[in-house]
Amino acid sequence: MIRPACRIPSYLLLLLVGWACGRGDLGPDEEPPVLLVTTVTSGTEIDAEGYTLSLNGEPGSSIGANATVTVEALAGGEHRVGLEGLAGNCGIAGENPRVVTAQPGQTVQVSFTVACAATTGIAQVQTTTDGAAPDPDGYSLLVNGVEQQAVGVAATVTLPGLAPGEHVVGLDGVAAHCLLEGENPRPVTVTAGATSAVAFSVSCAASPDVGEQLAAPERLLPNALSLTQIRLFWKDRSSSETGFEILRSTTGRDGTYSLVGTVGQNIVRFTNSRLSAGREYCYQVRARGGNGSATSAGSVPFCVKTLSGAAPAVRVVTFGDSNTDWGLDGTNRQVLAHSYVSESPYSAALVPHTSDQLAGKIETRWRSIRSNAIGVVNHAIAGTTTGGGGFGGPNRRSTGAPQARTRVAGTTRFEGEVLGAKWPWSGGEPVNAKYVDGALARVQAFVPGTNDFVYVSMGTNDPGYRITTQQTVNNLGWMIDRWLAAGRAADHFILTTLAPCASRQCVAIPAINQGIRTLAASRGVVLIDLAGHTSDDDGRTWRSSALHVGDSIHYSEPVRDWLAERVVDAMSSRVP
Repeated sequence: MIRPACRIPSYLLLLLVGWACGRGDLGPDEEPPVLLVTTVTSGTEIDAEGYTLSLNGEPGSSIGANATVTVEALAGGEHRVGLEGLAGNCGIAGENPRVVTAQPGQTVQVSFTVACAATTGIAQVQTTTDGAAPDPDGYSLLVNGVEQQAVGVAATVTLPGLAPGEHVVGLDGVAAHCLLEGENPRPVTVTAGATSAVAFSVSCAASPDVGEQLAAPERLLPNALSLTQIRLFWKDRSSSETGFEILRSTTGRDGTYSLVGTVGQNIVRFTNSRLSAGREYCYQVRARGGNGSATSAGSVPFCVKTLSGAAPAVRVVTFGDSNTDWGLDGTNRQVLAHSYVSESPYSAALVPHTSDQLAGKIETRWRSIRSNAIGVVNHAIAGTTTGGGGFGGPNRRSTGAPQARTRVAGTTRFEGEVLGAKWPWSGGEPVNAKYVDGALARVQAFVPGTNDFVYVSMGTNDPGYRITTQQTVNNLGWMIDRWLAAGRAADHFILTTLAPCASRQCVAIPAINQGIRTLAASRGVVLIDLAGHTSDDDGRTWRSSALHVGDSIHYSEPVRDWLAERVVDAMSSRVP
């Protein structure tokens, strides 16, 4: 029989009957063998119902997770003993079933060691609140967007039974005069059998009425710098702040804003890192007062997405004249779009490129053949020179944006827009009908890295600025030299020859094109022969009227399509 249940399963009765009826393996005075089966179970989430004991392939009685069962009246010889009915999170060490040999009169012990692993984890949420006037009714705790329970201003809440993986935990009901630091909601990774901690820190101002003591910052511009970074710039409108607070929402422009960083007095830039690729983030900035708690109202919020796609991200600056800058539909000469630095208000920096612009066409073409993230910055510019009367001249050509080699605050436009020097460099544009906000910060500029490029296509306007052919070629050579001096590869500098131009000044175009070809070959940069595509005489006349928009200066949309293909092919062949 089987103890301690004191019941004998039918299959054991059959074995016992066989023995009693004269099986030859036992003598007349021999006792049958006895089997002691022991289970030892450890771990978490142990099955309270235990297991089922099997003998020779037949299921028998139940056995607890930590128990011993005695099986008597066995026939002598080999037997297969095993456990069945184990939960999916439990496993047996060693063979199951296993073979034992029981001789008459023997007591044979069989032990099964079972280990059970946890199938869920725990999130432990801690809140801390400081300041003169904490939120009196605390907060609401959200898990994956669903309210779970109330939580105090200084409390610890344990959330058991969470499936392994990433969950989103956040606080709701934060008073208007209080500020939650960091991302809200924020991800927490739960591991089975472990406790994952997430902490929320909230600071509350002295009272809800201190928000208007300082002037709010203006002209906030967030710019996607990479797959994981967004860089911000704003205009300081207060004179007595001790610093600025940067607030961020991950749930849209009208979502909940949380503190993600602070900067000191008169610092008007901030880089937000460790972000998710292709995700929208919205920002506000507010000035912080001298008492450490009083703050201004928030700036007008702006939203931007990080670059989207696989790593490494690839970026290119299109640095060219109106043919590079403008968006023109087909052969229609009406300008549909232009660069944010081309006579624009500050907010134009956040306007995406259109499908008519070269920058937009590069983005579209790249995404059609590569999965890597792409970022294109369109920095329009008229000429290679300083804007003065000749090469190296100190004077600005006009009160608009400067030319490529004009120095503003010690930095040339090429260095500010292509090399990201003194970010965010400004051309010092005065307030006028064209630049309604005055000096325009080049917020989209960046310091180029290993997988970044520049596309340069200019020189057509230079003769009109009384720049000689050799001066134009020298200016382009200077740009290449600055690129190389910054540690960038020569084959990441893309240079074009020039399309035809109908005005009298354009008689020099063929000679400029010859100089560009010689320059490209001597410096090892990538050359796109735009003149060869649009002209049969090296840029003196157009091959077809379908290649321009009717003014014999600005090329038509199909030419920009052709250029985009060449630019993307050049970049794709040089990026892993």
